[in-house]
Amino acid sequence: MKALVNSFVRDDSGQSLVEYGLVIALVALAVVGALIIFSGRIVALFGRIGDGLDEAGK
Repeated sequence: MKALVNSFVRDDSGQSLVEYGLVIALVALAVVGALIIFSGRIVALFGRIGDGLDEAGK
């Protein structure tokens, strides 16, 4: 029984998956934060692109 508990405590096979999950979560938070900060500029940029396409299609 002691050997089973020791092997369970020393098993770190899931550790990498947790670390990758944390990194992905941090990147996702950074992307969402950047989108919130730059949302006005992004909307304006797409508006200008749409206006340019409308003008080019005439």
